[in-house]
Amino acid sequence: MESLVQTVGELEDSLDGEGMMRTEAMHKASFYSLEKDLRKFYPNMLPIGAGCCIKCKTCTCPDAPCRFPDQAFSSMEAYGMLVMQVCQANHLDYYYGPRKIAYTSCYLLK
Repeated sequence: MESLVQTVGELEDSLDGEGMMRTEAMHKASFYSLEKDLRKFYPNMLPIGAGCCIKCKTCTCPDAPCRFPDQAFSSMEAYGMLVMQVCQANHLDYYYGPRKIAYTSCYLLK
């Protein structure tokens, strides 16, 4: 079973880097919060995020092994998923029009 989660943000224009980063930060905060709650019921789930893992303030990789491998996550793309196709297959929009950005993650529940 899987659960898709998505955060959609508004941008001033297509080059609004601050808006993109703000939306990404909101998405990741929600992603981590829901992960914590879901782990109570699905301790063996696999959280798959949007973008790179930011669990640690300073990442040890690739110079040293991950300090928290059971808490780290990779992106959907890193697992070979085509996010647009995953969204379409689950009847979830991927593109919301100009001046919008969407971050999509999922949890594989076991």
